[in-house]
Amino acid sequence: LGVKPTTRDIDLMVESRDTFNRLIRALREAGYSFPAGNAKPIHTAVLVKDNLRVDIYLASVHGIKLTRGMRQRAKKAVAFGKLLLKLLSVGDTLLLKSAAGRHRDVEDIALTVRKMEVNWDILLEALSEQGQEAAEKHAQTILETLETLEEAYKVAVPQRVKRRLKALTEKYLVKQALRLGYKTPKEISKQTGLPPRRVSKILQKI
Repeated sequence: LGVKPTTRDIDLMVESRDTFNRLIRALREAGYSFPAGNAKPIHTAVLVKDNLRVDIYLASVHGIKLTRGMRQRAKKAVAFGKLLLKLLSVGDTLLLKSAAGRHRDVEDIALTVRKMEVNWDILLEALSEQGQEAAEKHAQTILETLETLEEAYKVAVPQRVKRRLKALTEKYLVKQALRLGYKTPKEISKQTGLPPRRVSKILQKI
């Protein structure tokens, strides 16, 4: 995205197994190698050379799938010989980093938000493209990441974004409680920590 002046980590996501394998072969021919214990990649490959690390993901990153919408929003491209790399939009990149929830990802998000114009609605749109069940499953981690972003880096996240993520999180928690056999609003409230009245409203919608 051009936010960091330098980077020692490169994340690449490819759509097909063939491209995944060919890219690994090309990097190995260029002198990259697998760290110990990572010699048989299935969905994720890590290769290193000197101080540079390349992570290759097959169709998804941290459980977030590459969608048609993401591909369409990837307007910028960089060519390396015969290799054409498309850059994900800022909103899509923030979704992937928020879903990872690692300290370094929160730091990257803070830097991105401070230096670039962010359309937060794209983050929500990209999350919705994952499908309802997946969106609910990932919402809590994303919300927690953004709350950490606000607390640690004093970066403001729009309230509408947090409200949407909170609603998805609460719905997921209630559904999980139902799967565990809890049935009444009182039982589910005790299990999830949500107020009984809130549980009742969610139960009416699912």
